[in-house]
Amino acid sequence: MAPEKVDRLGTNALLYAFTKALHRAVGGSAAAVMRQAGSDMLKELTALGINGLDSTDINVIQKKLAKLFKDLGFCDEISFERDDDLLKIHVKGCSFWELTQHLKEEGIPPFACPFAGVMVAVAENNLGVRARIKEITPVGDRASLILLQLHA
Repeated sequence: MAPEKVDRLGTNALLYAFTKALHRAVGGSAAAVMRQAGSDMLKELTALGINGLDSTDINVIQKKLAKLFKDLGFCDEISFERDDDLLKIHVKGCSFWELTQHLKEEGIPPFACPFAGVMVAVAENNLGVRARIKEITPVGDRASLILLQLHA
């Protein structure tokens, strides 16, 4: 079943408002709130029948999430690269790129990235490590490199 079309600009405006309000209300604790949201999003995706997200094989997870995120219109391409204690997430054609950049310009850390949030949950639930968003860096037009710090 194909998802209904969602207006990217409207969605970004809505997410911007929620993200900024959450950060304004709870400051640095906003990241902890989004940590739970990522876990809840992962549970909901699994409940909706997205299989393979409970795998311990990063290649299976990448394949499933790449298809899902592309089908939902979240991005054009996503890939993962594990480098010791870092999980690098390469996102091209990100529908949330402008939102993330605008928040960063206002001094609000990128704690609400859906890709990072889901991958923190996947890393902690499936790979048996603690994870936190270390950095989200633009690497081109609507492309980003997300770094997750992994701890045993």
